[in-house]
Amino acid sequence: MKEHLHPSLVRLYGGASDDDAFLYLDESYSVPDEYESGSFYILAAVNLSYGDLEGTRKTLRDISEKDHWHTTDELRTSEGKYRTVEMLKQLDSWGDKHLVSVEIPLQSGRDLEQARGDCLRSLVEHIYGSARDNPPAGLIFEKRLRQVDDNRDRRLIRRLRQEGIFPHEVGVAWVSPSDEQLLWAPDITCMAYRRQITHKGRNETGDYFETYLKPHSTIIYAAPQKK
Repeated sequence: MKEHLHPSLVRLYGGASDDDAFLYLDESYSVPDEYESGSFYILAAVNLSYGDLEGTRKTLRDISEKDHWHTTDELRTSEGKYRTVEMLKQLDSWGDKHLVSVEIPLQSGRDLEQARGDCLRSLVEHIYGSARDNPPAGLIFEKRLRQVDDNRDRRLIRRLRQEGIFPHEVGVAWVSPSDEQLLWAPDITCMAYRRQITHKGRNETGDYFETYLKPHSTIIYAAPQKK
């Protein structure tokens, strides 16, 4: 196990076996009129096995050659684009499952938190709503800037547990990518799927998702819920 883990991760990973799966989640979105193709909300998740976590962290760090990663920033330089493609090639070679829950376009008057809730609900229903082999034992979200936003997630998780959609035994944590570098993986997935929407036919980044991640990905179209 990685040293100096965040307390939430110590709790979540405690007692895990090598075959236990964990899901790492990140978001991306476009507000109306930001792009000609319209608005969207993306919640991406990457499924990783506990026995592979330490090796996966090391490989991602080796490719990045640093201790932090944000794909959008990397794409601003030629060196960063090279590292991003190397990351995508590595994710492709591993063949882990990628899940993309997307609401597109966003309905008029529907705010981003509602769209996030729609995508999270649809993702959880897809994962736990039917019998599946080795469903994730825990979900790890990228911590957001405001505690109030993470608390909205917590309220939705409680509601999904009460509805019997989200199992009570499945743990959840909100941490920074500096605390869990495995969150770099869904950051890359989010970027690749976003660029497929916003940059297809404009430059090579619009083809990243189809080239490297599509064979391993499931796209889930979120149904807007009533307010």
